Amino acid sequence: MEGVGSRRDLGREDFLNRVHEWVDVHGGKINNQLRRLGASLDWQRSFFTMDETRAAAVQAAFIKLFNDGLVYRESRIVNWCPKLQTVVSDIEVEHMEVQPNSYISIPGYLSRVKFGVLTSFAYRLEDGGGEVVVATTRLETMLGDTGIAVHPADDRYADLVGRRVVHPIDGRLIPIVADSVVDPTFGSGAVKLTPAHDADDYATAMRHGLERLTVIDDHGNIIHGMSEFHGLPRFVARGVLRAALEAKGLLRGDEDHAMRLAVCSRSGDVLEPMLKPQWWVRCGDMALKAAQAVTRGDVTIEPHEHRATFLRWMDQCRDWCVSRQLWWGHRIPAYRVLVNGSDSGQWEVASSAAQAVMQAEAKDAGNLGRITVVQDEDVLDTWFSSALLPFAAFGEEDGWAFPNSVVETGEDIIFFWVARMIMLGIQIAGQVPFPRVILHPLIRDAQGRKMSKSLGNVIDPMDVMDGITFDKMRDKLTTSLTALDKQELRRALANLKTSYPRGIAACGADALRMTLLGSGSTMNLATVDARRRWCNKLWNAVRFTLIVCEGTPPQPPTEQPFASIWILHRLNLTVETVNSAMERCDFQLVVNTLHSFWQRDLCDVFIELAKKDATLVCALVQCVETGLRLLHPIMPFITEELWQRVRTLVGPTTDSIMVAPYPLPNAAHSCPEADKVMQAVLELVTAARRELEHATALESATLRIECGQCISDRVLEIKALTRVGSVVTVPSALDEFGWLVTHI
Repeated sequence: MEGVGSRRDLGREDFLNRVHEWVDVHGGKINNQLRRLGASLDWQRSFFTMDETRAAAVQAAFIKLFNDGLVYRESRIVNWCPKLQTVVSDIEVEHMEVQPNSYISIPGYLSRVKFGVLTSFAYRLEDGGGEVVVATTRLETMLGDTGIAVHPADDRYADLVGRRVVHPIDGRLIPIVADSVVDPTFGSGAVKLTPAHDADDYATAMRHGLERLTVIDDHGNIIHGMSEFHGLPRFVARGVLRAALEAKGLLRGDEDHAMRLAVCSRSGDVLEPMLKPQWWVRCGDMALKAAQAVTRGDVTIEPHEHRATFLRWMDQCRDWCVSRQLWWGHRIPAYRVLVNGSDSGQWEVASSAAQAVMQAEAKDAGNLGRITVVQDEDVLDTWFSSALLPFAAFGEEDGWAFPNSVVETGEDIIFFWVARMIMLGIQIAGQVPFPRVILHPLIRDAQGRKMSKSLGNVIDPMDVMDGITFDKMRDKLTTSLTALDKQELRRALANLKTSYPRGIAACGADALRMTLLGSGSTMNLATVDARRRWCNKLWNAVRFTLIVCEGTPPQPPTEQPFASIWILHRLNLTVETVNSAMERCDFQLVVNTLHSFWQRDLCDVFIELAKKDATLVCALVQCVETGLRLLHPIMPFITEELWQRVRTLVGPTTDSIMVAPYPLPNAAHSCPEADKVMQAVLELVTAARRELEHATALESATLRIECGQCISDRVLEIKALTRVGSVVTVPSALDEFGWLVTHI
């Protein structure tokens, strides 16, 4: 039973009113996060997916699919959550790997429940001439057994196929059938069949015409007439039933058994396979069309390795259960037809109750005036409405619109969202909803773990940007984990204390963006803090540029110095690499390339040279201004602030870096020869610094370099980067890029 304060205590109307009140107060949180992160979106076009326009589009899509014969209602096995009282989407199923003899906390149970045990028991033959032993990890389901299956080629049971056994609890006679799905090498080779509580058993039962008997109700309690098990919670009944079998002499023992447990990600409850009438979408033909669109190249999926995953999903795609026993969502536009108040067993899918009555009367003219309808209480799976979004965002009154050229999302929902968007786009609107899909990995913590409230490692981006104390993090976690038991809460808090003992320091949006775009999947706060400190490098580079320019645009030198030729070549390489990576949406490469240019080429080398040579200032300004524009999509806030300070040094330009043109390659700046020479110089400088590691006064030190002409012409650069007092070059037989350096 649902407790006081549940949605059923409130009633549907009051419950929905309270949800809308919550949305009004908290619904803007994600939008606010996106704004703070610097998302450049058309905020005037924001909408609520439950508003009238979107609701009408969802309704129209469902009705069209029904009229096309692609939506139907049928009883099938679904994932049922007793805690939430609803069918659960596949995306909300967590498969927990359970070790033998594991005790797990389950909602609604005072003590932990034991899993990881395979229990064997015997069914006696109807004529008393023997028995068949079966095994199960879900002993409570034996109350719903309606058959035993063996492999057709298993000689041990050849003479038993077609005979019957006696159910030890209620005396029902259960047939023994032969089916090739059975693995004769596992256990006894005989398998119990519970068609109403197991998807595989259901399929086997359908092939053999077996009864489907539901023995667990929506709340997870046993349904078994007037027996001692009726009304018991399923996992309590497990122990009581084991004792009953033992008393009857039918228990054959327990065996340690590792297993996978299907758990609801929202409630933590163990999901129960249940046979229930639901609304389904036929996916076979739609999946084929979606696969063909990807195979033809109408839709490209990046990274490319995910293409195979997509095609495999489409090849294995089964019909989709789209009904949910909830109140919050798009209500299914289906109406049960009543004749004189009695259920006729018929359904009408329509845009309104009045339309449903008209449709029903058109099919049954003999009952005009006696037909009424009742709308289905269920709502649609949120993935259904989400799948329509790319072409239904603006409604469908004037036809479906296709505003998107690319979809970027997590790789974990390639089937649950991406595939269904393509399937429904082709089926409903007649074309693919977008030509390109880009997938990113799941964001994980520094230890590589998936973020989970129960682990205490979930990070709110606002807390990274603004900073938060440990006490406030603890309070937020405690408030959000009211559904966990005390032991799980203690574990989550302990993990929180270990991961963030001093809370999180304020790092700003730019550092967070650069970390997320550059790390691939790891959310390491140490990296975010390093990016925050790296922002100081940008500030210092711009500050130096402004100081040496003294507020006026620099005059270009009459002849371009070598160092300027080199840095402009490096800038051009950076522009080429970044533009190419942007086109492929390889943001890790973008971040790494820009970081390398700013850190190594510009700050560590060129600015050090510019401190000694005023002729380099013009190239410095060009690199800083262009580098800020390159970096802007990654770090929008600091680049806007700094660019506003340097834009006057490059002449007339736009008012904001946001609308300034993105840098493009300039072939005139390409000079591989200068780059080759400078790379040799930098290698020499690195070796020289090792030679000078213990020098007490660099300004009085001298470097002796045996080298060819290319290196000997670069004495000024070597001296500036090593900061020595003098450099002596000696002609050498080494090749033009060879050198030998010693400290005099």
